[in-house]
Amino acid sequence: MRLPAVALAVAFAGGILLGRQIPFLISQPLTLTLFLGIIFLLLLAALLFAWRGRLGPAIPLSLLCWTGLGELALTIASQPLPPEHIFNRIAADQLDLKTPLRWYGHLRSDPARLPWGYGVELELAYVETAQGPIPASGGMRLGFTPKEGEPPLPELHAGDGVGVLAQAHRPQVFRDAGALDRRAYLASQPAEFRISMRG
Repeated sequence: MRLPAVALAVAFAGGILLGRQIPFLISQPLTLTLFLGIIFLLLLAALLFAWRGRLGPAIPLSLLCWTGLGELALTIASQPLPPEHIFNRIAADQLDLKTPLRWYGHLRSDPARLPWGYGVELELAYVETAQGPIPASGGMRLGFTPKEGEPPLPELHAGDGVGVLAQAHRPQVFRDAGALDRRAYLASQPAEFRISMRG
């Protein structure tokens, strides 16, 4: 029973490797839909052959489907981010992360209760800067630690619109708020130490 699963996994990985070596031009929506339709037709043909008991043609067609799905997965994963994505805005120096900005968006999920406060995930809509509001997409993780005498976090739920005044930082490690801030650490070290650490 393990052999078919291994063969399918190898075919899928082969599709990914094939896509890295010979990139197909399926990034356009129409071509992507056509490629997905071809995979679907190959799958139907493989199922029809298997239903009739003809495994000879069904097996290669099934493996070809999984190879195509691997190529499709690589193509979808390597699509460029939209121009209004927050990382593209930062890379184009449209946002200054050295000062607090007002961020607006909707909550992706209910706030998570953490030992030191709350964790909030925000789906961005726009950022208010000195030049005015700038449309933005992407996500932002926020930490909120209430201090004594301050009001607690209001009752919030997934989908609620919120506005936050915060100084943002680019993430180092996904979902690891306690990880070492490598950029800040290296910036505080002498230049010769930074070179040896990066190499």
